[in-house]
Amino acid sequence: MASETTGSEPGIEIDAQRMVDGMFEMFDELGDLALNRVVRLTRNLEGGFNPTLITPDNVNRFKITWFTALGELMFREMTGDNVPGAMELFLDEVRYQADQRDETDFLDDIIAEIRSAIDADRAYASEGIFNQPSGNGNGSSKNAGLGPVLARTLADEAFSANTSLSPIYGDVRQTVEDEFINAYGHATISCSKFVVMADPS
Repeated sequence: MASETTGSEPGIEIDAQRMVDGMFEMFDELGDLALNRVVRLTRNLEGGFNPTLITPDNVNRFKITWFTALGELMFREMTGDNVPGAMELFLDEVRYQADQRDETDFLDDIIAEIRSAIDADRAYASEGIFNQPSGNGNGSSKNAGLGPVLARTLADEAFSANTSLSPIYGDVRQTVEDEFINAYGHATISCSKFVVMADPS
């Protein structure tokens, strides 16, 4: 069982495998909610609601990119002696899923792209700023920062090649951005309480 640590900011100790299992369960549920919102956008197309327009390839690339992006972010924000071990276990599971979906080459490319985007974002690296809403002068706001950058990658990699979605692609992008930023908020709150320890022998 997990136990609370001592110190000014106590955390919940957990072994790497249990942490990774919990992360996958949470990311999967949040990803399904995001996909459902994208599917619902098809009602705005000529012909009306049609979930079959979201192809298995769309889903495969969305899930792989979603897991990878959230995982890369969370492991940069976790504490504990065995964060590298947990990250290795996490990537092993993502690779297994990519292999099952025939997307191993895609996974290698998307890992490199996501890591490059995260490492290049100075506001995130220095201040932990993931998203900055800003007014655009007409009373509405627009997101800026690492969150929207990763969300754009997520949407483009998963859905841009699907010409059936072209008339609603702006809405697809915005929906993915909203859901990704929301998922990051939930994941950060959930993961921040845990301290990843060495697996019990």
